[in-house]
Amino acid sequence: MNFLARLDKLMEERGLNKHTLSQKSEVPYSTINSFYTKGYENAKLVTLTKIARTLGVTLGYLAWGENCESTSGISESEYSLILKYRSLDERGQDAVENTLDYEYQAYKEALKKAE
Repeated sequence: MNFLARLDKLMEERGLNKHTLSQKSEVPYSTINSFYTKGYENAKLVTLTKIARTLGVTLGYLAWGENCESTSGISESEYSLILKYRSLDERGQDAVENTLDYEYQAYKEALKKAE
């Protein structure tokens, strides 16, 4: 997957288009659009960094598709969950945290019973 494919995938996952990405990242729309029309080979590091931060990914992932497992010790599926969690509003994050706490407690109780 190349840079544009990753960018498209990340924008889709976050419900963004080029215009909203431009607004949120403070990168001019013309710069983002030029990646698609003129290429991205000479993209500035500061530009890619702003976009990566806005999308909640590492620069390495955005630019080169680096597997997050190799740099942070988490799997792709865990990384995907983190990105989804970050895109939720406060209510959604609370719901995820409550569900996780409930399931973790059930897991701990099951471990105690197995001893």
